[in-house]
Amino acid sequence: PVSASAYVIYVNGKSLKSDKLTVECGGGTATYNPAKKELTLNNATLTREIYNSLQELTIVLVGDNVINIDSSTNRIAIESTQKITLIGDGSLDITVDSDNNAIESSGDICLDMNGDLTITDSKQGGICSDGNIEISGSSNIIIDSYNVGIEAENDIAISDDVDLNITTASD
Repeated sequence: PVSASAYVIYVNGKSLKSDKLTVECGGGTATYNPAKKELTLNNATLTREIYNSLQELTIVLVGDNVINIDSSTNRIAIESTQKITLIGDGSLDITVDSDNNAIESSGDICLDMNGDLTITDSKQGGICSDGNIEISGSSNIIIDSYNVGIEAENDIAISDDVDLNITTASD
């Protein structure tokens, strides 16, 4: 028998494989399209992270999506060793209660959304990249973090159409 090849992408604690590209997440789903390198969150509720170390990844938001990381897992909500892009008209509400940032990438981070992104991180930061961060689209982004809202090793570019509100406990 031929075994299913695994992608180095984990969603809600489950590895995505060529024979299992959809993961049930609460009342919704997370579905990976390897040809497009897209992970679609469709009304998904996750209690574990999205982790990618294989390739650039685009996360498509459909409907209302939630990622809740509590202190028992001590994880980052969305972590990638490659460029990560969030697109779509859906929303994403991230709550992190661990010693990690909410969204972190060793590569660039691109937010080109038309929906809402809300990040609440009680112990660390919001969005952190070892590369560049680009935020565009007509999104509403609210970041309430402990120490830093948005941090990039290189450049940060934010378009005029973005409504951005950042508060930190260290203000």
